[in-house]
Formats: sequence, structure tokens, C-alpha cells
Amino acid sequence: MSTVHDLADLAPLAGDTPLKFPAAPYDSAAAYFGAYADELTRAAASVETAAVTRAAEILLDAYTREATVFSCGNGGSASDAMHITGNSSGVS
Repeated sequence: MSTVHDLADLAPLAGDTPLKFPAAPYDSAAAYFGAYADELTRAAASVETAAVTRAAEILLDAYTREATVFSCGNGGSASDAMHITGNSSGVS
């Protein structure tokens, strides 16, 4: 496996940013929940499973070689970064 990885090729273009949810107010909690469930379904369907597999291969390769994996994030993304690298120290 190469040490140069191609995940950047799979990332969306900067101009392809969709509208943030919710884009409009809702009349009820039930209507909001239904729209939110639809949005989650749409988001899950947009994930390229080949990209997830490739990311897992890259991380497994790094762990196998005992390489250093750097990850970062802000807020919830920081938590994701720590989980991805298996780091519970709070330093990613």
C-alpha cells in the first residue's frame, strides 16, 4: 500500500455545499422529525462505500506499520477525530 493516499480525490468540491438543515421552520416536532429522518436517509445514501473502505485500509495500514496518524477537528469533529485514531487523551 502506498504512503500517498487518494482520499482528497473523493472529497466533494468546495462549491458543492448543500443547504444546511433545517432550511425552513416546521409547524410541529413531528414534521421536523420526519424531515430530519429524510435528511439522514439522503445523507447516508450519499456516502461512497468505496471511500469508507479505502479510509479503513489506510488506517489499518498505518496501525500495522505503527505509523503516526494525525487527525483534527473542532467541536463534534474533534470527538470524531479522537475516535477514528483511537485516542482518548484529548490530543489529536
